[in-house]
Amino acid sequence: MKKGFTLIELLGVIVILAILTTIIVPVATTLISKSTSQLDQVQLKNIQTGAMSWATDNINSVPGDNSSFMGVQVSLDTLISGGYIPSDIKDLTTKSSYSGKVYVVIIYDNKRLVYDVYNDTTLMLFDSNHTSKYSYVAIKSSTTYACYRCDSTGTATKKVAVPYGNYESTSKSCVYDTNSILNVAD
Repeated sequence: MKKGFTLIELLGVIVILAILTTIIVPVATTLISKSTSQLDQVQLKNIQTGAMSWATDNINSVPGDNSSFMGVQVSLDTLISGGYIPSDIKDLTTKSSYSGKVYVVIIYDNKRLVYDVYNDTTLMLFDSNHTSKYSYVAIKSSTTYACYRCDSTGTATKKVAVPYGNYESTSKSCVYDTNSILNVAD
């Protein structure tokens, strides 16, 4: 009676394992990538939901029918310190905490509020309830803010805003011509 495997049998097993590996590894990598992307969207939705709660608690700071401004901006730090979102929320692309330049812009659009999430000048989550094609954000540098506008049209999922208007520190708002576009709440 013979014990063990022949060389042919061992090579056959190795070939089968190699074939399975070439099939399974790309599929697993794709699944992990998709799940990370979906989880990142869930994180952004959580930030958006926290901003909705902030807007409910700070209703006088939110634009409405008789407002002299179109929107208000709330920083991630404000949402965390107010308890609207957890403090351990992570940016899954960098695998670290979000930087201090994450903002939610709350815009009064067609008699309802829409919530856009920005990471610096990149529009990460554009509210599907928008009727306007533009969103606005004010990005803080070391001493002041700079105002930006983002065109939401096109096919790119993450859109970059371009400079637009001026920041007035006395009113804490972005102004274009003489119209107040965006108030900064933080």
